[in-house]
Amino acid sequence: MLRGCIGYIDPPWELRETIVKASIASATEDPRFTPVKERELDNITVEVTILDHPEQIRVAGKQDFGKIEIGKHGLIIEYGHNKGVLLPQVAVEESLDPEDFLDATCEKAGLHPKCWQKDGCKVYRFAGYVFG
Repeated sequence: MLRGCIGYIDPPWELRETIVKASIASATEDPRFTPVKERELDNITVEVTILDHPEQIRVAGKQDFGKIEIGKHGLIIEYGHNKGVLLPQVAVEESLDPEDFLDATCEKAGLHPKCWQKDGCKVYRFAGYVFG
């Protein structure tokens, strides 16, 4: 069960400091959850995903879905001022195919699910390396 998740796509800090800041923010600042209490710490597993550099890809339709490898790639969707990120493990955990993964990332950005098809919408893929 997720208890908090906050990350940084292009952090200004070294990796070590970024992990500390993201861990604290995930436990105390994720608006979807109440802050983690000290009594919960013995029952929490911390998972850190280190992102590779995002690569912009063109996804115009089903013919491009092969550019997204489920379980390997995470996605970033940018449209206007909206931005959404889903880690590679989300697609596996939720049994998403590439189209559903694109739709879910749009929704995470607060956009219409098919927004990835619009001109001006940017799609990025990245690899994620998970440590727990």
